[in-house]
Amino acid sequence: GGTTGIWFDVTGSVPVFFSAQVALLNSLMRSLGLAFLVIAVAMTILLRSIPAGLMSSVPGILPIAVVFGLMSWTGYTLDIGTMLTGSVAMGIAVDDMLHLLTWFRASIREGKSREESVVRALHHCGSAMTQTTLVIALSLLLLYPADLLLISRFGWVMAALLSVAWLSSVLLLPALLAGPLGRLIERQEMRP
Repeated sequence: GGTTGIWFDVTGSVPVFFSAQVALLNSLMRSLGLAFLVIAVAMTILLRSIPAGLMSSVPGILPIAVVFGLMSWTGYTLDIGTMLTGSVAMGIAVDDMLHLLTWFRASIREGKSREESVVRALHHCGSAMTQTTLVIALSLLLLYPADLLLISRFGWVMAALLSVAWLSSVLLLPALLAGPLGRLIERQEMRP
């Protein structure tokens, strides 16, 4: 760089590390947005309806919005370790969502009501979703006392994201399936 005829170059590992960290953080934010877009498109194709695809994507993005939003609101900075958790949590939330949707759709095709289909889907995969969330979240909480802040934050943020994803999967998604999302899916599944 130069100022008033004086030229200088910033060298050393600190500026290089900082530049790499900023580039990585920006890349992680873009990939998180791309992951949500890909999930919304996949859900739209799976459910054969744009409104149903978009509506079913809400439980997948809600944990990130809630946890990252609360972190920002309380003054925590979103660093690389935090951004890594977003894609992982979204993947687990989408996995739970797909299991629930699969069983819901199968019940609808068998002629059951939306409410019966939600109960059957939750009965079939609710305990597995709960056990998976508990095991992974509690295991990740073991990272909380780590001396390295990046590792510590990764552990508790991931546990928080998984907890909100579980709530989203067992409360929000069933409510959507019993209501407007279920109505859209029912209409698609009942088409000849």
